[in-house]
Amino acid sequence: MREIPEDKKSQFDAAVNAFIGEGEIYITKANLESFLLETRDIEIPEEEKLRQLAISTEYESFTEGWYGLRAIYEAAAKANSQDPYVFHSWGVSAHNWFMEHRTPELIRRIAIAAEAVKVLTIALELEPQCSPTAYSLGLIYYDHPTRDEKEQKTYLSKAIAWFKQALEWDADNEMAQLYLAHCYHDLAFLYSEQKYWELAIEAYENVNQDRLIRNWPQWRAVKCREQIATCYAWSGKRKKAERLFSAFLDEIEALELDEFGEHDAVINIDELVDTLTRKLDNSELLHRTRVQAKRFGFEELYENLFSIHN
Repeated sequence: MREIPEDKKSQFDAAVNAFIGEGEIYITKANLESFLLETRDIEIPEEEKLRQLAISTEYESFTEGWYGLRAIYEAAAKANSQDPYVFHSWGVSAHNWFMEHRTPELIRRIAIAAEAVKVLTIALELEPQCSPTAYSLGLIYYDHPTRDEKEQKTYLSKAIAWFKQALEWDADNEMAQLYLAHCYHDLAFLYSEQKYWELAIEAYENVNQDRLIRNWPQWRAVKCREQIATCYAWSGKRKKAERLFSAFLDEIEALELDEFGEHDAVINIDELVDTLTRKLDNSELLHRTRVQAKRFGFEELYENLFSIHN
């Protein structure tokens, strides 16, 4: 059994909160043992308790930064070195921690990324042909801290290989399909080659929108529709792009300002604005976009939208 029993969730949450305490978390053998003692009558394996503790504290502050959170995963792996879920979650957490806002120092970010590849590889050895693990490996290369202009194609190629592998093992992995499209989209902007625009369009069109809406935050599906239109525009298929952007704006115009709380966390119109100011010459779409930019308070963010004359 891996899930925390419903009648034990409040007990588990209380143990997590006691573990977090106040201020930065400092990991010791004693506080890990205390957490396990507090959860001793919850009938899930020790490694699973520790894995879920790590997930629950992933966005907290640790005295030793990433190395503090990693200590929890190390304890989980020590409890059971054959559990692929431990190593997969370890890799997912490492991916989050090598982002610049979590770990500013590049040398540490590179080390954490290497660690993510290592533990995800172990997870895949323990559970072969696991599509979520292949997808996670793709994300490591897609967001790699050394993916600069000179290394873009190398890392995007590695990401593409893993996203394709994830889809081979599970054709319904909508996030692997979406990120495969992102890879081709990025390559198209980097190299301005028609083949990449065509590949991006094909990959975006293959994203199952129903599953994307059902399984993930709504902004992903909204953004995906904007990205499809963008790729059509830059590939030279103007009429198709204009129809899709018009439908996208219909969707944006129907949103209530307070429908999602902080609306800018749900939508942005970056690629629509970029395409209208650099590629498409369409006064109607430009006018409608300006109206929405004003409505959502994006005038300063999209200053270039208002500086062009049309």
